[in-house]
Order: sequence, then C-alpha cells, then structure tokens
Amino acid sequence: MNEKSLNLSIDLAKEAQELFKNKIKEKYFLDMQNNIWRAAWAYNNILDYFHYIGDPDATVFNQQVIDQAFNPKGGNWWDDFGWAGIASLRALEAQPLPGELQVKFLEMALNCWCFMYGPGWSKKPIHDFNVPFPSDQ
Repeated sequence: MNEKSLNLSIDLAKEAQELFKNKIKEKYFLDMQNNIWRAAWAYNNILDYFHYIGDPDATVFNQQVIDQAFNPKGGNWWDDFGWAGIASLRALEAQPLPGELQVKFLEMALNCWCFMYGPGWSKKPIHDFNVPFPSDQ
C-alpha cells in the first residue's frame, strides 16, 4: 500500500467513525426500536463497520441492540424476524462478545427462528409469541 492509499484509508476510517458516532449510533439506530426489520438490517451493516473500523464502545452498543433495538414487538411481517435472526448470528460470528451477550444473541436468533417457523406470528403482545426465550419487553 502506498502512502497516498494509506492516507486515504485513514481519512475514510476517521470519517466512518465520526459518521457512526454522531449520526448513526444515537440519532438514528437506537430510535428504531419499533421497527425490528430496519434495526436488524442496519445492524447487519454496522457489524461490517465494527469489523473494518472497530469501535471501543462496540460491547456497549451490542448490549443496546439487544435491549432496545431488537424489540420483538416491533415486527410487522414474518420475514422481519429473519433479518434479526441473521444479524444475531452474524454478531456471534463477527466479533468477540462477553459470555452473557453471546447467550442473548443466540437466544434472539433462536427466538426469531421459532417465531418464523412456529405458529407464533402475531401482532399481540410478546407473551403470546411462541418463543423459547421470552424477554421482559
């Protein structure tokens, strides 16, 4: 890699960090808690950001994804939960996560699969969903 390419890469990394910190993280992503499809689709791409750019607050952000953005009551269509399941599995594969967070992402992936596969699709509150790991949401 020549010096010009290296400087461009550093500039793009800094720009990506600023964009994530100031535009995506708080102002956009975490406000999507009533739309699991958009949150999961966006998070799938944010995982690429974590992989290529890195973020010292990635663990905190991942916790917020599980606690706020992946709201099981926020889906309107059957496949919304497919996106969350895929993103949850990618989170497990793509980055080192603390043990408790690994369990939460695995439970989310399993819940999404059961929700799509079983008779659980419904717009009713979470306690009516057919999932093995119900949350307190």
